[in-house]
Amino acid sequence: MENSNVKYSLWLCDLTHDRQTIALNNVPLGIGMLAAYINKKLPEKFDIRLFKFPDDLIENCLNRLPHIIGFSNYLWNSDISSEIARNIKERSASTVVVFGGPNFPWDRKERYEFLSKRAMIDFYIYGEGEEAICCLLNSLIQNDLDINKVKTLQNPNTCSILSGEFVLGDNAARMDINEIPSPYLEGLLDKFFTPQTMPLIQTNRGCPYFCTYCTEGKSYYNKVSFKDVDHTVEEIRYIAKKNIGSQNLNIADSNFGMYKRDIEICRAIAEMQDTYNWPKYIHVAVGKNNKKRVLEAAKIIRGALRLSASIQSMDPIVLENIQRKNISSVEIIETAQEGKTIGSNTYAEVILALPGDTKEAHFRSVEYLVNAGVNYIRSYTLMVLKGAPLASQDERNKYGMATKYRVVPRCFGTYRFGNGDIHSLEVEEVCVANDTLSFDDYLECRVLALIIELFYNDSIMNELLVLLKDASISQYKLLKRIYDSISTFPVPLVDLFHSFRRETEDELWESEEEIYEFMRNESAIDKYLSGEYGSNLIFKYKALGLIKHLDEIYEVAFDIARELIGQNNDILNNESITEFLNELKRYSILQKKNLFNVDESFTEIFHFDLDTLKSGKLNNSIEEIRLGRPVQVCFEHSKDQIEVIEGAIKEFGSDLKGIIRILSRTHISKIYRECVSINLYEKTTK
Repeated sequence: MENSNVKYSLWLCDLTHDRQTIALNNVPLGIGMLAAYINKKLPEKFDIRLFKFPDDLIENCLNRLPHIIGFSNYLWNSDISSEIARNIKERSASTVVVFGGPNFPWDRKERYEFLSKRAMIDFYIYGEGEEAICCLLNSLIQNDLDINKVKTLQNPNTCSILSGEFVLGDNAARMDINEIPSPYLEGLLDKFFTPQTMPLIQTNRGCPYFCTYCTEGKSYYNKVSFKDVDHTVEEIRYIAKKNIGSQNLNIADSNFGMYKRDIEICRAIAEMQDTYNWPKYIHVAVGKNNKKRVLEAAKIIRGALRLSASIQSMDPIVLENIQRKNISSVEIIETAQEGKTIGSNTYAEVILALPGDTKEAHFRSVEYLVNAGVNYIRSYTLMVLKGAPLASQDERNKYGMATKYRVVPRCFGTYRFGNGDIHSLEVEEVCVANDTLSFDDYLECRVLALIIELFYNDSIMNELLVLLKDASISQYKLLKRIYDSISTFPVPLVDLFHSFRRETEDELWESEEEIYEFMRNESAIDKYLSGEYGSNLIFKYKALGLIKHLDEIYEVAFDIARELIGQNNDILNNESITEFLNELKRYSILQKKNLFNVDESFTEIFHFDLDTLKSGKLNNSIEEIRLGRPVQVCFEHSKDQIEVIEGAIKEFGSDLKGIIRILSRTHISKIYRECVSINLYEKTTK
């Protein structure tokens, strides 16, 4: 029976590992929305506290334990949440432990197995959580927190194990997102405005598509619920005034920019850019259709929006297998071209090892995107996500999926709980082969991904690629020739690629249990914390390449480009080409050399007008852009660039681990040094 005089303590936790660096630095919007809705539906029933960092939670647990504690369960925090919950349950069996989040199977048998391995979880809420947790909490307070009795009530969107039997409630209907008060405007998230955190908002919820590799690929999530625009704008203004952390904004929508209402939201963001110089960059998955509107949205916020084409594959067989329909080829090219004119980062995702994928199909997808002019191509390994349709045993068998396990980058650490230590790390399952893709081909595709990162992404070779385009030479042809020539690279670069391939194999394990057996001791965790194990390998080797081997990278690219140009006797083939390429290479290197050192600048003499080249107006002769007199060019960071770099270093650090994060979270091409040319008569910015 409910005691109306009791106010129960309820702690909601969206934890992130923070030992190497803050693994997920978003403001914990999800638990904020839960708290706001609970306060609305069950007013004055709970004393709610929110937690993001493990040490903060543990310190409070050692002082006193709550009546009820809830944990978000994502790929990046499942183990640390489970381990802390286990410690809590050992100290207080009466504390009700609730988990919720997408890192959970849909299959009934797999759900039972998941909960059987985690006896400390009393209830698991799947799907949308706000209404479900309110129903569960109401049942708990009506029944004096009697866990077993409440399990028999089979609350909606909730499952549990009672006396060895699986208990499952009915699926609740999706809710209107406008029913949830803003946790920002309620002041619930104020304490998370810190120098280390990035604001996160959600303007709509749900996805109209059915991609089988995605946890939103089920019909349950198909209906999209939209937050009132005025409400969203009010949130953005509140955040802009309060924010003291990241210069960026994260938007949790699955298809931002393709709806008419998003244009109004972008205008509000542009107003904040004018007033507060924030946000400088927006992390979001943009709409998969209506590219014209997405481009308009990006233009309004001055290119701060990354224009992404979630291609996954250009192969029709693969697309049919994953129930995916891509935007048209024409739209991809138009988006890439228009994105460049507004200074936006045009971005495409390709997923390796999807059902029906082959090495040849993967290479063709990359080739198409490069030649279309998309300026950032990210190749991901297929993650087999719990809850995604592709994770079902039927799908695995159908396509002969071979999977292994690896540690999620940055998501590990040792945490002191009372007199004992928690050695925790997060694990993901990835597909590394199938009926049409061998493991060796998988490794070769990963090598191509590193080629793309070092020689193409972030417009690192932009000037050279423009030259090749003017010479009617395919940009992909350069990249493919680089891939085919790895064995002839300078020795340090050969070693870099060999190390990358070796680590790509070594990071894979046969089972989760093997990983946990290896790491449940401090010496193993130390290897992860030091960066010896557990890094995002693509970004680790990209960082190493840019920091230690930039000159060799340029040597390889320009030597191969010189060969390709030499083979084309009709275009750009004259005695000036060697001199010109040497200057172009030096010009490009000095923009990026020691990129994150804002105190370093360079000055050199040049004899060619490189602006003409970058504008794409070069015709057949190098001599036509030879200057009448040489100019002195100064390469230095602007005030705005210095602000971005210093902000990123403050947020992530300046060591290798920090640079890895910066490379993955910043629009790098916008911080290449600006070039100022000086002659006897004038100073002009190039």
